[in-house]
Amino acid sequence: MTSTPVIVHFRGNDPIVEIEELCGREAAKLEKVHKGIVRSRVTITRGPAKHRTGHVWSVHLQVEIPGDDVQVQVDPSPEKEADDLAGVVRLAFDRARRQLDARHADRKGRA
Repeated sequence: MTSTPVIVHFRGNDPIVEIEELCGREAAKLEKVHKGIVRSRVTITRGPAKHRTGHVWSVHLQVEIPGDDVQVQVDPSPEKEADDLAGVVRLAFDRARRQLDARHADRKGRA
């Protein structure tokens, strides 16, 4: 797993162990590529149930690094009201990874 803390908070739902473990694995992947991560905070919010699609999930991810933190918000897409929670979590970490990659590239370009 990861050596930096991963804090997972659920709003509107009891904690889901599989999702907490997924957050830990995804954070460990980030940590392998991007050194200096202090902590990752994940807030998972379950929205109201929809008659045909079930619950709607949103994920807010904050990756704390020296300097400016990386913040990602993933909300359900308008075309697809209920997204798979694991997929939404992976998407949040993928977007954070791209932001970290871009910052690293910018710093290299300035050096």
